[in-house]
Amino acid sequence: MENKLNKIIPILILFFLVFRFQVASFRLGYELSFLYFSSIVFSIFLFKNKYIYPALFLLLCTFSSYYPLCTLTSINSLRIIFVGIFTYYFMCEIGIDKDCFLNILSVVCIIHVLFIIAQYFKVDPYLVYGIRTNMEITGLTANPNEASALIALCTPAFFRKRVCVLIPLLLLGLFLAKSFGGILSFSLIIAAFFLLRGNKFTGGLLCLSIILTAYFFIHNPNISHRLSVWVTAIKLYFNENLFFGFGLGHWQYISKNYLSESYNGVYFQRAHNTFLQCWFELGFGFLVILVGYGYNIIKKAISDKILIFALIAIFISCSVNSAFRINALNGLIILVWLSVITNNRRVRDV
Repeated sequence: MENKLNKIIPILILFFLVFRFQVASFRLGYELSFLYFSSIVFSIFLFKNKYIYPALFLLLCTFSSYYPLCTLTSINSLRIIFVGIFTYYFMCEIGIDKDCFLNILSVVCIIHVLFIIAQYFKVDPYLVYGIRTNMEITGLTANPNEASALIALCTPAFFRKRVCVLIPLLLLGLFLAKSFGGILSFSLIIAAFFLLRGNKFTGGLLCLSIILTAYFFIHNPNISHRLSVWVTAIKLYFNENLFFGFGLGHWQYISKNYLSESYNGVYFQRAHNTFLQCWFELGFGFLVILVGYGYNIIKKAISDKILIFALIAIFISCSVNSAFRINALNGLIILVWLSVITNNRRVRDV
């Protein structure tokens, strides 16, 4: 393998030094050559170290950033993905201390909820930083959806002795943030907790009670618009017969130019569904990678209830939000959770 790499990488260097991309300027072409060379070499390195699905995902994103259309948006998206995958790999290799991470999450979540409570009572907590905000109830994040998702992503850390007494505080934060996604995630985690303890009835009753209370008295989620956009996007995808998708980062362009016609000019800059948006942009290859990586990550998490709860929170967050495109804080938490799960029992990809 080492001998093959010693030959492949110089060939790649030769190719990217000689080849010229059909882009707006030579300068952009040179930057693109360097970015693509780095992405491909790093993908090979990931393969060599048994990170099969992250390597495949990076290769797919590299390809999709150029075909079917290369834009500044697709290039910038690839840069962010490259940094994200490198961060994930680095955290997997150094081995994040799980207990320390859970303690950090607990502290972050408590501060976040205290910010939400302060904003609810019209006290601007950002004045501590010398910043004035519009007093929207968002805590440490940028909007209520992300505020709710942050609490949900931190919730698994509270299923430990001494900190479990603070779980009602999280529910208060979720109710004040008034975003249904986080409440749904929290409720499913509660149900899973009692299910794993063999008490299905209590878990189901609590889960249903929280969801119904939130639905009728806190926040009635009108998701009909989102569902309509998702269905329209899927139909457009199949009508265009795009095996490779519309290209990395191009959801907002397609949504504005095609999907907005059905909704009086209103369009989603993001799909509010990470899985759907990645499939829409990257094509069927993403679904294959998602199934393979998902199988491995579930297999590694199944022996630890806290990691199971983390997967529930990640799945719901990615299903109802654009987890990595609005709030980098939530995206970072997801990456750390995935690295912790990856290191559980040190079972590598199959």
